[in-house]
Amino acid sequence: MKGIRVLGLAAAAAIMMGLCGCSSKTMLKNREGDRLKPDEIEVGDIVRMGDYHGADKWIVLDIDDGQALLISKNVVDVVEFDESSNKWEKSEIREWLNGEYLEETFDDDEQKALVDEDGDRVFLLSEEQVKNLVDSSDRKSEPTDYAIKNGVYKSNGYSIWWTSTASTTSKPKVRCYSSSGSTTSKTPDDQSIGVRPAILVEIGE
Repeated sequence: MKGIRVLGLAAAAAIMMGLCGCSSKTMLKNREGDRLKPDEIEVGDIVRMGDYHGADKWIVLDIDDGQALLISKNVVDVVEFDESSNKWEKSEIREWLNGEYLEETFDDDEQKALVDEDGDRVFLLSEEQVKNLVDSSDRKSEPTDYAIKNGVYKSNGYSIWWTSTASTTSKPKVRCYSSSGSTTSKTPDDQSIGVRPAILVEIGE
């Protein structure tokens, strides 16, 4: 009887796994749109998740403790950092990323997979994070058609994009990566600078 009971519990657990949709697959997808397993994801991979006006590709920057850090492959839109502040904590772009962008890009299941990082489920990388985690070739980013339509700056096919790092200049500015992949600073109210969102996603082990 004991053996039968153990088998019964195992079968019930398997059924529940199927009913709740639990599996070893993540919310990250490959080019064909198939969901990936944790051991199929590596640093440097291009994966797909969400959809913001056609932008659904992400670069895997780091994997640690069952979580993957991603940055959008493309500049997805053009949004001013803030009307006057160069501080990420107080910025309008932070509110936009965790409000309008979040809701428009990810469905309910995808949002549940996002890790809340210091109060943010979507954020901008700091200048140091870009230097340490993003390959030099990936620091140049092509804008989407949607970002171009909205007026993002573009040169030789690439756009300038915000980091979350305040500049140390006397006038409030924010550190950015230029269309050539080098660093520069722009005033927070510049309305030609692109956005490359970053997210931390639960993928399991």
